[in-house]
Amino acid sequence: MSKDPRSSRGAGVLVGLGVALLYVACAKLGLALAFRAAQVTAVWPPTAFALVAVWLFGRRAVPGVLLGAFIANATAGEPLWVAAGVAIGNTAEALTGVWLLRLASFDARLARVHDVIALLGALAVSPVVAATLGVASLTAGGVQPMTSAPALWWLWWIGDALGGLIFAPLLFVWSHRERLRQRSGSLIEGALLMLGVVAASMFVFLRLPHVIAAEYVVFPFLIWAALRFGPAGSATAAVAANAIAVWGTHAGVGPFAGAGP
Repeated sequence: MSKDPRSSRGAGVLVGLGVALLYVACAKLGLALAFRAAQVTAVWPPTAFALVAVWLFGRRAVPGVLLGAFIANATAGEPLWVAAGVAIGNTAEALTGVWLLRLASFDARLARVHDVIALLGALAVSPVVAATLGVASLTAGGVQPMTSAPALWWLWWIGDALGGLIFAPLLFVWSHRERLRQRSGSLIEGALLMLGVVAASMFVFLRLPHVIAAEYVVFPFLIWAALRFGPAGSATAAVAANAIAVWGTHAGVGPFAGAGP
């Protein structure tokens, strides 16, 4: 039986709108961490969201990424044509990342070393596209001075790469049904694990003064998550620890405060 074209178009529109709304939400979260320029941040979660959305929904997600990126940038103090240039760069970044992952026969369950390396490679290369087009748009539009372009490019690249590195594994592994190893007591153990991750991270990154190697306090909990709960558990624990670390560093506390981007 052939599918109703109108139904397919309707589903595509809904996917696009949903992707756009979620992209804007992720972008506002990322822009709240900006410190050198209002339009550039050291951690950019939409990189991960756009990559996973295009991976899961294909072409249907592309207009949503483009629209969401345009709205996010247009409401960040940029002229409309500059926001359009940045949005094109962000969309091209996601398309490049997905192309590289498919080229590497990537499996989103992240159960193989090959898949982890493929994701790292894609997240190192694809932000080059967004950083180049984005910084070119900001400087050409007079939003940022040309002299700041090299520093902004580096910050843009590292922000997109880190946003993808932190959040993409979580989104990828939780998009599959086979997420956690089911066994007796896993719910209680998982709750204790997350409590430990959050408590250790808050102690190190929000409360503890500058102590050498203090950040390694969280590693036993991350290893516990990896050994007992596989990729889904380790990705979830890593996001919790990284989110608190970024929050503390941005607030000027913890072992990484004052170290720059």
